[in-house]
Amino acid sequence: MIPAADLFDPQIKIFELFQKGDAASIAEAERLHRELLPLIVFMMTSVENFVCYGKRLLAERLGLGIEAGRGRSPAQQPTDFGIEVMRYWANYLGPLPTGE
Repeated sequence: MIPAADLFDPQIKIFELFQKGDAASIAEAERLHRELLPLIVFMMTSVENFVCYGKRLLAERLGLGIEAGRGRSPAQQPTDFGIEVMRYWANYLGPLPTGE
């Protein structure tokens, strides 16, 4: 997976599990990846889609609000469905860790 700011915390967890190398850790890493796959597929249908929704997911997880991730025209505009999907994932993933 290519690291993405909106998903870096689960990506780090997946990497760390793969680094352990034992069967249980690898199985857990694969489970986490499968869990994120619907979001990854949704966002990566195009670069425009990734920018439109990835910025919004990141903004929401940073506590800035989903609209803080809006793009400037002529950027792709989100659909109501897309915003609903981003809110679901932001809630599911929770806030980004602060490192404290």
